[in-house]
Amino acid sequence: MQVRRSLRDPKAEQKTQGRTTTTSCHIDTKVVEQSLEKVCMLKTSQFTIGHMAPSSVWVIGHSFVRRALPFFNLYRSWAQGTGLRILWIARGGLCLDGLRQLIEEVLRRRLPPPALIILHVGGNDLPTIGRRSVFEDLMVEISWLAKQCPGAVIAWSHIITRRIWSITDHRYEKVPYLVFGDFNFRLDLKSVVETLCAKTTMQTIRATDTNAVDKLIFHESENDRKVVLQIEKKLFEYFNQDVFRDNNGTALLEFDKELSVFKDKLYELDISFPPSYPYSEDSSQGKQYMNTRCPAWCDRIVMSHSAKELLLKSENDEKIVTYDNIGPNICMGDHKPVFLSFRIAAGAGKRCPRNEKIFRETTL
Repeated sequence: MQVRRSLRDPKAEQKTQGRTTTTSCHIDTKVVEQSLEKVCMLKTSQFTIGHMAPSSVWVIGHSFVRRALPFFNLYRSWAQGTGLRILWIARGGLCLDGLRQLIEEVLRRRLPPPALIILHVGGNDLPTIGRRSVFEDLMVEISWLAKQCPGAVIAWSHIITRRIWSITDHRYEKVPYLVFGDFNFRLDLKSVVETLCAKTTMQTIRATDTNAVDKLIFHESENDRKVVLQIEKKLFEYFNQDVFRDNNGTALLEFDKELSVFKDKLYELDISFPPSYPYSEDSSQGKQYMNTRCPAWCDRIVMSHSAKELLLKSENDEKIVTYDNIGPNICMGDHKPVFLSFRIAAGAGKRCPRNEKIFRETTL
């Protein structure tokens, strides 16, 4: 058995790993380049192919390999010209502990024995379990694979950390950061309904064929049993939408709970705007909600606690921090965009030379 490691230095790879995985297209082409590089080695005197004609090559790996296939197809005619039969085998999320199972599935297909096997395999949680341990486990798997495919050259290109941005890795300095976008946060619907319909009776309508709950209707106990709320698939129709707009809907903020699980790591300024979704897309109804879902604060801007300190620390005498929505009275689509505007000193978080204060206004 011959095992050939990546031509890249593992330590250098460790330093650049965050950069090389930020652009999937770059990764895809890199996977192809590395694979073809090793295929070319077959044509040199370093490796003995044996009497296989044509020689078979297996490229096995995780989703990076799967996404790289279209790029490899650009080289397929070249591969055929070399007399090599290249088999592209990929499984999304493949890690080292699932490698053997995938290979066993391939072996059961009774394919021509490979002359070269190239592994692009995830290393699970490297910062947690340690790089050396992963390499040792990989060598065990390679030894097993060598027995299944005697005579094959086995090469591994690199190990990708499955949780490359894991906060469990404390080797590097933490930097302030902000996270923003449409998080699809929803209110605790059960609690919302219990609050809005405290003095109503509920009518349940079931589907005739399956007897599954199809619709819920809440009637006032008096007042001619007026319909207060109707809920069904893609319908949340409450009779008085002002409850979501009055005082910016703050009476319902207590039911906005999904972000609370991150309270130790993320901070959000006080919300002072109505639920940002789902607004009517009718240009004449800029403040009206659609009756498709219960209104909620889906669009948010949150930050690390270190970023909070930079935004709010007292030395920013000229600080102006605003967290609000855009276009409260006009149609902006089904989401009202939210923004965070603040001033922060250039070089904040570091000592500015000669106590200079240069403020830049930033809007997210």
